[in-house]
Amino acid sequence: MQIISKSLEFLKLMNEPVDLLDEKMNRYRVISGIMFFLLALQGTFSWLWDYYIDPIGAQNTIGLRLYFLFFTLVAFSFKYIKNRKILELICLISGLLAQFLFVVIMSHLENGMIYILSLFIFFLLFPLFLFQGFSLTANIICTLCFAAFPQILALMGFAPEFQHPQYIILIWPAAFAMLITHYFSAQNYRLRYESELALKA
Repeated sequence: MQIISKSLEFLKLMNEPVDLLDEKMNRYRVISGIMFFLLALQGTFSWLWDYYIDPIGAQNTIGLRLYFLFFTLVAFSFKYIKNRKILELICLISGLLAQFLFVVIMSHLENGMIYILSLFIFFLLFPLFLFQGFSLTANIICTLCFAAFPQILALMGFAPEFQHPQYIILIWPAAFAMLITHYFSAQNYRLRYESELALKA
């Protein structure tokens, strides 16, 4: 009975009211756009890190790093795109493209696949910090996609030296921890939202 009760509670939490989602998006829209913009710049200027670990291989990553400047445009979508679902889709695709770029960049660097494992933790934090205004459903989907996509890229041949056992041990437990965090974060936000409504009534 307890399992059924928890399942129903989870389904209720997944079914977030539109007014709650709109209020949450408006609350975090500006800060999410700013953080996205800064991270896009960081992705570009991280070429200095490429050069630090492999000066020769870094000569082949300059152009790839410049692609991260494209994501500065995505940052402005938080301001100009009002449809939350479209914004969620844009950010999901952007995150996957960023992962693809990182995998290709690391494949040009000596021992790049070793260094990149810890960087994938960074992508799991995207929904937690950048996508706070999104729905619980969107954040769950983003987290699972960001966890699975690097392995899919490796299986497709984009990362020949990809370390699957280490990735599974490091990333997937972190991904499930993030899912639990998203659940309680959404639960806490909903309780606060409903309390505010009750006070206004």
